[in-house]
Amino acid sequence: MRTTRSLLFGSALVIAAWPPLLFSGELLDLITTAEAADANYHAAIAAARAVRAESKLARAGLLPNVSFQAKIAGNTQDIDVAPGAFGLNGRQNFDSENYELSAQQPLFRFDRWLKLKQVDRRIAQAEAEVAAVHAELVIKVSERFLNVLGSRADVRHSQAELSALLAQMEQTLVRYELGAATEADLLQAQADSDRAAADVIKAQNDVEVSLDALSELTNT
Repeated sequence: MRTTRSLLFGSALVIAAWPPLLFSGELLDLITTAEAADANYHAAIAAARAVRAESKLARAGLLPNVSFQAKIAGNTQDIDVAPGAFGLNGRQNFDSENYELSAQQPLFRFDRWLKLKQVDRRIAQAEAEVAAVHAELVIKVSERFLNVLGSRADVRHSQAELSALLAQMEQTLVRYELGAATEADLLQAQADSDRAAADVIKAQNDVEVSLDALSELTNT
């Protein structure tokens, strides 16, 4: 009977020592965190940005080429005025300015137009790759998040079953002390409670495993 009462007390501790798990955020928050931590997702984004930069260069080849130049020069001139003539005489200093604006527009460059089309196709492919990587990440996070929720539900179910079996075992113990139950009944009740306590511990371990799997994606 002492062993039986010790089992009842120990199983009760198994239930009480498992507090409800709380998430720091909802599924969307976890997905956002995973986006910031996933190297493949960032690599796909970087590749798409690189291709978009090539598109700017390709488009520049089809645009007008505009140039502007400004020149300012200092000049010195010696003036020798004939005797009796009017005007400045001697060394004179003055500045001169020159501005030039030019624009060139290629009429048709098939090679540049073809290059732009090729880059546009590469941009579409890169953006599709980003979407595919992101979709895969969302699926992984969602699946592992649901695994955590499922594991937590298993813990609650196992705890409820253990509580019911402990109550039944307590009743069997009272009946045994009164002579209304046999030792076999008591041993069977102990065996059922042992199995239920083991199921609770296994369910708790499954929660930890599922949380670790989720942490691999969120890096938290």
